[in-house]
Amino acid sequence: MILPILAIISMPIEPLSGSGSIYVFDILGPSSDPICIHAETYDLGLAELLEGEEADVVCIDGQDSAQSHAEISVLISDTQFRPEMSGWGDAVAG
Repeated sequence: MILPILAIISMPIEPLSGSGSIYVFDILGPSSDPICIHAETYDLGLAELLEGEEADVVCIDGQDSAQSHAEISVLISDTQFRPEMSGWGDAVAG
């Protein structure tokens, strides 16, 4: 009787990690003498990057305002992964 030989090749499972940041800022008024500066930094872990994240900041002075928006995500398919970033901003003078 011939017994089959079972071979198990053991490969260690290594955790996947990653991180990143979003930087969003607004300046209302001249850069040499701004009326308002609003800046935010968001530190993101791998879960937030894979789920997608967005951030906003706003400066308001009376009827004048400025706002900025940023979005980041990682799209994963069978053949690739692709980071995507987008953002916009606007200003309104009253």
